Amino acid sequence: MDKIYELLVNIENLVTSESLKNFAPIIIASLALFLTIWQAKTQRKHNKISVKPILSGFLHQEPSHDPYPFYYFSLMNKGLGTAKIDSFTFYINDKKVSREELNSDLESLGERYGNFLFTLGWLDAKSYISKDETLKIIDIPVLDVQTPKEVFEYIHKSYKIFIKYSSLYGDKDTFGEPPEKQ
Repeated sequence: MDKIYELLVNIENLVTSESLKNFAPIIIASLALFLTIWQAKTQRKHNKISVKPILSGFLHQEPSHDPYPFYYFSLMNKGLGTAKIDSFTFYINDKKVSREELNSDLESLGERYGNFLFTLGWLDAKSYISKDETLKIIDIPVLDVQTPKEVFEYIHKSYKIFIKYSSLYGDKDTFGEPPEKQ
């Protein structure tokens, strides 16, 4: 029992001693440094989430002022940050195609279903899509087409896009799925 009493007296002397008073600023400074580092990491995580780009797209059929509809596929950035395009791949019937091959397929589509014009957009690697920006990838103002529904169904069924992109922080993401993963 005497040893326990002696230990308690030593602890009391330690707590009231000058050495503990000398260590208090070091302990407080260490805690402040730890909290500052933790806050900086939390802020960086928040910033990365705040500027994340989110690519979205849709194929749309829209009646025009004429009796013929318009078809278009638009790609938009619905996120808060800019999307840096790392790769842009187009597929027709699950086969990777070049811009020229896509252009040729659209021309043959016009020959099969009637006379129509089209505009083709393409994204190169290192292109950027800013917040709220919308790009028309395929725009077909249909002219003199006897069966516009077939044109829309063919494009919807046959065409696919796969895009790899990243945020300005370097976080990677994708839009669409390559055919081999479907």
